[in-house]
Amino acid sequence: MSAPTRPGLEAWRLRDEWAWPALVALGLFLFYAWCAPRTVALEDDGIFLMASYFNGIAHPPGYPVFTLLGHLFSQLPFGSVAWRVHLVSALFGGLTCAVLWGLARSLVPSRAIATATALAYGFSEAFWSQAIIAEVYTLNTFVTFRLAWLLLRLAARQAEGGPVRVGRTEALVLGLLYGLGLSNHWPLLVLFSPAYLLLAWPVLGPLLRRLPLLLLGLGIGLLPYAWLYLRAAMDPEISFFGPFDGLERFLLFVSRSTYAAADHELGVGWSDKLGFLRFQGRALLEQLTPYGAVLALLGLGASARHRRVILALLAGSLCVSLLLILLLDREHALLNEFVYRVYPLPAYGVVALLAGLGAARLGGWLQRLPTPAGRASIHGLVLAALVLLPLVVHLGQNRRDHYDWAERFARAVLDEMPAGATLLLHADIDALPVGYVRLVLGHREDVTVYGTNGLLFRNRPFDPWRVTARDAQATALAELVERAAGPVCFVGTQGQFA
Repeated sequence: MSAPTRPGLEAWRLRDEWAWPALVALGLFLFYAWCAPRTVALEDDGIFLMASYFNGIAHPPGYPVFTLLGHLFSQLPFGSVAWRVHLVSALFGGLTCAVLWGLARSLVPSRAIATATALAYGFSEAFWSQAIIAEVYTLNTFVTFRLAWLLLRLAARQAEGGPVRVGRTEALVLGLLYGLGLSNHWPLLVLFSPAYLLLAWPVLGPLLRRLPLLLLGLGIGLLPYAWLYLRAAMDPEISFFGPFDGLERFLLFVSRSTYAAADHELGVGWSDKLGFLRFQGRALLEQLTPYGAVLALLGLGASARHRRVILALLAGSLCVSLLLILLLDREHALLNEFVYRVYPLPAYGVVALLAGLGAARLGGWLQRLPTPAGRASIHGLVLAALVLLPLVVHLGQNRRDHYDWAERFARAVLDEMPAGATLLLHADIDALPVGYVRLVLGHREDVTVYGTNGLLFRNRPFDPWRVTARDAQATALAELVERAAGPVCFVGTQGQFA
C-alpha cells in the first residue's frame, strides 16, 4: 500500500486491514486477562465489583454503562466474580489499542509502526493498571479514540476532494457513541471534546445537516442514566446515596456536585498545582519509559504533515491533563497523585501516537544508510524497544494474577469478629474489600456490615441526603450501636466516633 498523499487519507483506506487491529485487540485482551487479579483489588475495584454483581449504583456519577456491562460479565460461567468483571476492562483495553492502531495507521504508512504504537500504549504503566481491574477508564479511552477515528475518516473523505456526505448511520453512530461515553465517564469525555471539534471542522457543515440524527443517537446513548434512576429506586444491595427521591437529587448525583468538597479542598494554592504539574511531567516520561518519550518528541517535530490531526489530539490531551489540574483544587499529596494519575490516560495515548510518528521519522533518517538490511535491522530494534521497554519495566507491578492481599485482609478482619457482630466500616480501603468478601463471597454471613457514612451499603444508619451534619451522623451511629443485639466492632475510625 502506498503512503498517503494527504494527511489522514489512509484512514479511509484501512477497511481491508481489519486483521491487524483484531490481532492487537485479541492479544492484549488475553494478556490482560492473564495479568488480572482473580479477586478484589484496591482503588475503586471493590465498589465496581459489588455494583456490577448486585446490578447496583457505583459512586457519582454512577457509570451505568460500565456497571451494566459488569453485571453481564459477572454472570459468566467460569472464573471468580472479580475476574469476570475485570474482563470488562481487559476487553476495552484491547479494543482501545486496536482503535489506536487505526489512528496510527492513518498517520504513518507502516503496519509495523502502527502495531508498535498500539502495543506500547497497551503496556504503558497507568493504562495497563486500569485494564486489569474493575475500572471505567479503558471504556473511556475506547470511546475517546473511537470518536476521533470516526471523525478522522470523515475528514479523510474531504481530503480526497469533492462533496462530503455524512450518512444517516454514521451520524447516528457518532451521537450514540458520544452519549454512551457520557453515560460512562462524562467529565473526561467532555474535557477531551475540543479535539472532536477540531477534527470535525472540515466537515462541520455536513455534520450539522445531520443534527437531528446526532441528537437522536445522543439521546439513546444517555438512556443508561434512566436505568440508573429506576434501579436506584429499587434500592439494591449496593447503591451510593440510595434512592434519589426526586430529579434534583438525581442531577446532584450525576453532576458530581456531591464531590464538590473533595474536588475543591480548602487551602489549596498554586504550589499544589505546580506539584501536580511536576508529577504530570514525570508521568509522561514514565508511561512509555524515557525512550518512548524521546520518540514522542521526535514525532512532535515531524507532525507538520499531519498538523491538524496532531493539534486536535494535543488540544484534547492538554484539557484532560493541564486544564484538569487547573480546574481541580486538590492538595498535592501522594494519595491525590495516585488518584489523579489515571485521568490523563487519553493524553498518554496521544503520546504513544507521537512516539509512532517519531519512529517513522527515525526510519526516514535511516534511509541514508547504505545497506537495506542494516536499515531494516536498526528500525526493527527501534520498534522492538518501543514495545519491550514498557512491557519489561511495568510487568512487575502490573502482573497481578496472584494478587490476593485485599481479600486476605478482608477475611482476617471478618474472622476476628465475634459471632453475630455488627461491623462498622469507614474508609474505602476497609469497606470495599470487606464488603466484597462479606456480601459477594458470602464469608461470615453472621456478621452485619454497615458504612459509617451511609453511602455504600443498603442498610444505612442514616439517610445521607438528609443527615449531613457530623453531629447528627454521630448521633445516628450511636443509636445504631445501642440497638445492636450483639458485639459492635469498627475499622478505620479516623475520629468519626469522637
